[in-house]
Amino acid sequence: MLLRSLPRATLGLMQRSKQCFIAKRDCVRLAVRSFLQRVFAGSAAPALLHFVKESKLTESELVEIRELLDAKLKTNRKQKKGSME
Repeated sequence: MLLRSLPRATLGLMQRSKQCFIAKRDCVRLAVRSFLQRVFAGSAAPALLHFVKESKLTESELVEIRELLDAKLKTNRKQKKGSME
C-alpha cells in the first residue's frame, strides 16, 4: 500500500536497483497519512486531540507540542494576512 503512494520515478529507481529502500521520514509520512485517512477521515486535528487526551505526556513533550502549535498558528496568521492584502 505504501509503495502505491510513491512517485513513479522513485518506484522506477527502486526497481532498477532491485532494492526496496524508502527513507524513514518518507515511510513515516506515508504511514501517518494512511492512518489519518483510515481512522480520522484524513483530518489531523481529531487525531492530535485524541493523542493529547489519551497519552501520558511529559512536561517537556507538552512544551514541545505547544511550541509547534504556536509556530503553526503564527504561520497561518501570516498566510491569512498576506491573502487579504
